[in-house]
Amino acid sequence: MDYDEPETVTTWINRADILLLQMEYRESLEAIEKALLIEPKNSEIWFKKGIVLIYLKRLEEALKAFSKAIEIDPENVDIWNNKGYVLFYLKRYEEALEAYEEAIKIDPENVRTWINKGCILEDLRRYEKALEAFDKAIEIDPENKEILASKGKILLSLKKFEEFLNVIEKQTEIEPRNVNLHLQKGIILSTLKRYNEAFEVFDEATKIDSENVTVWLYKGNFLYEFKRYKEALEAFDKAIEIDPENADARIHRGNVLFYLKRYKESLEAYGKVIETEPENINAWIYKGSVLSHIKKFDESLTAYIKVIEIEPENVDAWFNKGNILNELKRYKEALEAFDELLLIEPENAKAWFNKGYALIYLERYKEALEAFDKVILIEPENAGAWFKRGTVLIFLRRREEALKAFSKAIEIDPENVDVWINKGYVLFELKKYEEALEAYEKAIKIDPDNLVPLTNKGSALIDLKRYEEALEVIDKSIEINPEIVDNWLQRGIVLIYLRRCEEALEAYEKAIRIEPENSKAWVNKGAILDNLERYNEALEAVEKVTKIEPENAKAWVNKGHVLIHLKEYNKALEDFNKAIEIDPENEDVWSKKGNALYYLKRYEDALEAFDKAISIEPKNADLWLKRGNILKNLKRCKEALEAYRKVNEIEPENIDAWINKERILLSMGGEYKGYSEAREKIITIEPKKVNDWINKAWILWTWREYEKSLEAYKKAIEIDPENVDAWINKGNLLTYLGIYSRALKAYDEVIAFSPKNTRAWISKGVALYFAKEYTECLQVLEQALNLSPQDAEISYILAEYYLMFGDLINASKYAENALLIDKKNDASLCIKGKIKIEEHDYATSMEYFKKAISVNLRNPRYLLWHSYAKYLMAESELASDEKKYQDMILAIIRELEKVDIYYSQKYSTNIKIVPRRLKILGIYLLKLIKKIAIYFDMSEKSTVKLVEKINPLLTKLERSTITAYNYYFLGCFYYKINDYFTAIDYLKKCKSLTPDKKIEKLASDTLDNIWNSKIRPSIWKWWLYSPTNRFFKGVTFIILTLSLIGLLLPAQIGELFASSFFSAIDWKENTTQLTFLTLILLFILSSPNIQHFKGSQFEIEVRPPPTFELTPSLIEKQLKDLEYALKP
Repeated sequence: MDYDEPETVTTWINRADILLLQMEYRESLEAIEKALLIEPKNSEIWFKKGIVLIYLKRLEEALKAFSKAIEIDPENVDIWNNKGYVLFYLKRYEEALEAYEEAIKIDPENVRTWINKGCILEDLRRYEKALEAFDKAIEIDPENKEILASKGKILLSLKKFEEFLNVIEKQTEIEPRNVNLHLQKGIILSTLKRYNEAFEVFDEATKIDSENVTVWLYKGNFLYEFKRYKEALEAFDKAIEIDPENADARIHRGNVLFYLKRYKESLEAYGKVIETEPENINAWIYKGSVLSHIKKFDESLTAYIKVIEIEPENVDAWFNKGNILNELKRYKEALEAFDELLLIEPENAKAWFNKGYALIYLERYKEALEAFDKVILIEPENAGAWFKRGTVLIFLRRREEALKAFSKAIEIDPENVDVWINKGYVLFELKKYEEALEAYEKAIKIDPDNLVPLTNKGSALIDLKRYEEALEVIDKSIEINPEIVDNWLQRGIVLIYLRRCEEALEAYEKAIRIEPENSKAWVNKGAILDNLERYNEALEAVEKVTKIEPENAKAWVNKGHVLIHLKEYNKALEDFNKAIEIDPENEDVWSKKGNALYYLKRYEDALEAFDKAISIEPKNADLWLKRGNILKNLKRCKEALEAYRKVNEIEPENIDAWINKERILLSMGGEYKGYSEAREKIITIEPKKVNDWINKAWILWTWREYEKSLEAYKKAIEIDPENVDAWINKGNLLTYLGIYSRALKAYDEVIAFSPKNTRAWISKGVALYFAKEYTECLQVLEQALNLSPQDAEISYILAEYYLMFGDLINASKYAENALLIDKKNDASLCIKGKIKIEEHDYATSMEYFKKAISVNLRNPRYLLWHSYAKYLMAESELASDEKKYQDMILAIIRELEKVDIYYSQKYSTNIKIVPRRLKILGIYLLKLIKKIAIYFDMSEKSTVKLVEKINPLLTKLERSTITAYNYYFLGCFYYKINDYFTAIDYLKKCKSLTPDKKIEKLASDTLDNIWNSKIRPSIWKWWLYSPTNRFFKGVTFIILTLSLIGLLLPAQIGELFASSFFSAIDWKENTTQLTFLTLILLFILSSPNIQHFKGSQFEIEVRPPPTFELTPSLIEKQLKDLEYALKP
C-alpha cells in the first residue's frame, strides 16, 4: 500500500476492500473506521462496516452498522437484505422478515430478497409462505438453480412429490447433464412407486456420466431394494471398477451377495473393505450379520466386539452383540450387552424387548415383564411387546392377564398368527375350550398352511377326547406337509386312543421312514407293539432307542419293561440298573427296578427299590401302592395297610388301594367294620359297578348280615337286571336261609332271560332238594343235563342225589354217564364205589376207590372210603379168622395213618383249630378267585398264585375236618385190636379238633368205655386222669374227699374251724344220718369200679360196649353242609 497517497474517503474504502479480499478483517475494519471519520454520513461506508463485522462474527455491531446505513439511505435494498440476514442469525426471525419486507417494498423484483425471505420462512417451517416467496423469485428469474433447489427442498419436506418432480424437470431442462438431479428424480419416482420410470432415470444417469461412482451406487441400491440382485451386483461391480477402493461399493456388493446366498463371497467383500479400512464400522457390522446368519455365532460376536472397540457407543453393535449372545444361550452376557446399550439410549424399545427375551430364558419372569412393560411405555402400539408380555404372564400363571395382553396384541395386529395361537393356548388352560378352538381356527384362517395352529388344535381336541375331529385336523397337517415327523407321531397317538392300533403302527413306521433316528417314533412303535403283545418286535424297537440315545435313562427303562413281558427279568434288571447309573434320582426307574425284583420274588430288594423311589417322589400314589403289594406278599400286613392308607391320603379315590386293603383285612380275619368300610368306599368310587355290589353282598353274607346282603344283591340287580351272578347268588343266600320260594323265583328270573344257563338250573335243583321237593329237584337237574349233556358235574350231582334217595340204578346210570364224559372224574368214581358198598360188592367198591385215589391223590376222603370198604370186607368175610381179621384191621390202620402223613408231609405246621369264621372266609375267598381274575384281567398263572395264597386257610379247614374223623376212625380201629392207649391218644386228638357234635359224642363215648371198661384205673386215677371231663371230675373228687374227711373227723375239723359248719352240728344225736351220708360219699367215690365186677369164675361188664360209626359219610355230610352254607 502506498502510504504517501492522500487520506481521502475513497482511499480508505479501497484500502478496506483490498484487506477484505485478503481476509484481513480487522485491518479492513480499521480502514473503514478511518473513512467514517472523514464522512460519517456515508451509508455505503456503514454498509461495508456491517459486512466486515459479519466476517468477524460481531453480529450485534453489524446490525447497528446496517441500521445506521438505513438511517442514511432507507431505500437501499442491499442494506435491508443484509440487516435481515444478521437478524436471522441472531434468531430474531420476525425482525428479519420485517427487514425483507422493507426490501421488497423498495424493489419487488429483487430476486435475492425473495430468496432470503423464502429461506427464513422455511426455517420457521412456514412452508406454504416460503413456497410463495420462492415462486415469486422464480417468476423474476426462472432459470435460477438456487431458487429451484430451495423450492424442491420444501416440497420434499411437505411430501409434495409430484410438484417436486415438476421442479426437477425444470432443473434438468436447465442442467440436462446434472446427474444429481437425475438421481433425485429417480428416488422420488421410486417413492411414488413409478419403478419403471425410476429405473429409466437411473439408467439415463449412468449414460450421462458412466464413470460417476455415485450414479452406479444409486442405481445398484435401487435395484437392490427391488430384489433385482443380479443387476444390482453388476451396478456395484461397475462402481468398484471405476473406484476399486470405494468402501461403500464393496459393502453394497457384499449385501447383494448375501441375498444371493453367496455368503463366502459376501464375507470376502466385507473383508476387502476391512483390509483397506480396518475401522470401517459398516463393514464389521455387515460381516457380523452374515456370520450370524450362517450360524457362525462366535465369529459374528468377534465382529461386533470389534465395532464396539472402534466406537464404544455404537448402538447397533451393542444390540447385535446382545442378540448373538442370546443365540449362544449366554443370556447373562446378553443382558449386560443390552444394559450397556440402554445406558447409551435409555428409550431404545428394541433393546428393552430383547432384554426381556433373555430374561425369559433365565426364568426371571418378573424382570422380563418389567422389560416388556417398558417397551409398551415407549411404544404403546408395539404388538410384539404385548405378545411377549402375554407369554411371560403365562409363565407366571397369570392367565387372565395373559389373555388381555394377547387380546391387545390382536387389536393392534389382528393378522398375527402367533398371537392367536398363544391366545388359544391360554383359553384352553382356562377351560374355555370352544373359544380356544375358535382362536386356533382364526390362526388357521390367517395362514392356512401354518402347521402350528393345526397342531395345537389337534392337541386340544385330543385333550378334549374328540379323537375323530383331532384325526381330521392332523390329516390336514399331513396333507400340507407329509414329511413332518411330529404330525405322524401325533396321528399315531390319536389312533391309539381310537384303538386302531395297526393304523397307529403304520403312522410310526412312516415317521421312522422320514427320520430313521427319531427316538420318539421308535419309542411309540415299541409301546404299541408291546401293547399288541408282539414283544420280540417291541424289543427291537426299544433297543434301537438305546442305540440312538445311549444316555437316555427312559430308553433303558422302556427296554427293561419289554423284557419283563418276555419274562427276562434278570436282563430287565440289568437295563434298569443302567438307567439308574444315568439318572439315579428318577423315581420311575427305581419303580421299574422294583417291578423286576418283584417278579424275581426278591421282595426285600424290591421293597428297597420302591422305598428309594418314594424318597424321590413321596407324593406318588402308585409307588405307595406297589410298596403295599410287596409288603402284602411278605405277609407284613400292618405295614401294607399303612402303605395303602398313604395311597388313599394322596389319592382318596384310588380304587386299587381300597381293594387291596379290603383283601388284607379279609386275609387277616379282621373285624367286619374294617373291610366293610373298604368295600363301601369301593362302591362309592364306582357306584354303578355290579361286581362291587355282588362282592359287598358276599362279605355281608359271610358275616351273617343277611338282610344287608340281600339289599346289596338287590342293588346289583337294579344296576344290571340281567346279571346272572347277582340273581343266582341272591337265590343261593335265600336257599341257605331256608326261604325256598323266593330263592326259586330268583333262579326262575335267570332262566327267563337266560334259559340255557345251567348254573341257574343246578342251583334251582339244589334249592328244591333242600325244600324236600325231590321229584321236581331231579326233573330240574335232568333239564340242566339236557342243556349241557357234556357237563360231568351235573351227572355227578344226579348220581349223588339218587344214591341218597336209595335209587342205586339211576345213581349208577348217572355216575356211568359222568365217567363217559370224563373218565377221570374222581367224584363219580367215588360215587360208584359207594354204590358198590350198598350192593355189598366190597371188592369192586375198593377198586373204584383206588381209581379215584389214583386220579386225585390230594383228596384223603377217597382213602377213608377205601379203608371203610376194606373194613366192611373184613367184617363180612374175615370175622371167623381172627388172625386175618386183625391183619386187615392193622392194614386199615396203616392206610388211615397215611391221611395224617399226607398232611404232615405237605404242611409242616401242627394241626390247629380253625375258627368257623376263618372257615367261612376261606371258602368265600376261594369262590371269589375266578371273579377277581376276570375283573382284573389276570393271567392263568396269576390266578393260580392267588389260589396258592388262599389255600393254606382252606387246607386248615379241610385238614381240621377230615383229620378229626380220621383220628376217630383210627381210635376205633386201635380199639378193635386192643391197643387202648393208642386208641385214647387218637380219640383225644379227634376231640381237640372240634368236630361236629355227633362225632364228638361218639369219640367221648368210646373214650369213656376204654377208660372205664378196658383200662380200669384206680379210683383216684379215674377221678384225676380221666380222658373226658377231667377238670369237672377232678374238682368233684376233691370236694367229695374233703367232705368225707369232715364227716369222719368232725372234732379235728371243728378245732380248725371254730365257727364252721362242723362245729355247729351235734354229732352224737345225728349218728345215723351222718353214717348214711358217709356211705353215700364212699359209694360215689368208688362208683367207677362198680361198673365192672370180676370173680374167680366170672367177669361182668355193667357198661355196654361203645357204638362205632365208621362210614366216611359223616365227613361228606359235614363238609358239604359247610360248603353249601357258604356257597352262592
